[in-house]
Amino acid sequence: IQTKELSQFYSSALSRKKVIDKIATASVEGNTFFKEQLTNYLNVTRKTHFSTYNLLTADNKSIILYILSQLLIRPGDQILVGEYSYYFANMIYQQAGAKINTIPMDEEGIQVDYIRKHFYPRSIRLIYIQPQHQYPTSICMSDKRREELLELAEEFDFIVIEDGSADELTYEKTTALPLLKKKHHNKLIYLGDFGHFLPPGFQTGFMIGPDDFIKEAHKYLPIFGKTDVVKEQALAEMIHQGDIHRYRRKALTTYLHRRNKFQQLLEFYLPGVFSYSLPMGGLAYWLVLPTSYSVSEIAKKAEQLGLFIPQTCCYQNSKLAAFRLGFAHLNEQEMEKSLKILSEVILK
Repeated sequence: IQTKELSQFYSSALSRKKVIDKIATASVEGNTFFKEQLTNYLNVTRKTHFSTYNLLTADNKSIILYILSQLLIRPGDQILVGEYSYYFANMIYQQAGAKINTIPMDEEGIQVDYIRKHFYPRSIRLIYIQPQHQYPTSICMSDKRREELLELAEEFDFIVIEDGSADELTYEKTTALPLLKKKHHNKLIYLGDFGHFLPPGFQTGFMIGPDDFIKEAHKYLPIFGKTDVVKEQALAEMIHQGDIHRYRRKALTTYLHRRNKFQQLLEFYLPGVFSYSLPMGGLAYWLVLPTSYSVSEIAKKAEQLGLFIPQTCCYQNSKLAAFRLGFAHLNEQEMEKSLKILSEVILK
């Protein structure tokens, strides 16, 4: 996406007197025009039906995760997450005093039957899941499991936090809809990132929930300062004028091409080494090795050859040896260079 176009939206918003007046008096509530436009965009792209009263926005999702931890968690509360899950969210919940338990996963997502067998009603405060392109495995939770989870939430009286951060980046058509689209809204809170395909300064975190809950959540926003109303005005105009859909289509086309190219290079340089499924969305591959391999040793030797693999991309325990490797930020030459180094290390 051309930064020149994005800067034009920002400059246009900055030149408007109404927006300038809002800067001095900006509240934590933010730009109402942006909330209206974002609500419309999410209702179209997520196939949902909610109003601005059900929406909270913040500069990033981390702020929203913190607010959730303050509103919902008391020391000692039991929280369930997938066997492999988003480490940053887990860290925030633990800092709030929660006791985190992991749920086994398979190709259909978290095993809901496991919850029924090992826990009892009112013993669980909430469950945090990413049903679409789960982090880090990119697994998509089956529609059957989604229905079972919502029914269990009613029966066991716990809250479901659905993280739909990667919902914007789906390459293949799917019948699986967000849990937000289904029933039991009073037990469900949906959160995500808007503009995941835009530069970080233009992205925004959001949360959808019952209007009384969202009203309480707004009270925590002053901790993080005033809202950037200029950025929100620029984003609102992108949505209103339809450019955001063009940007999204362009990003998806580029990422899809890179996903397919990454697979071709993976099969060329490391044929049969990893077991994996082609990601249906998101920005990374989940690559599993035999447990006899040392993931940390591979990363260490790769760095010596010029390829840095962050610690957060490496997964190993007695049952698993895996990498989560991103492809979306790499051009073809960078992909080839990276996988060539990785093959030199692993095949030796």
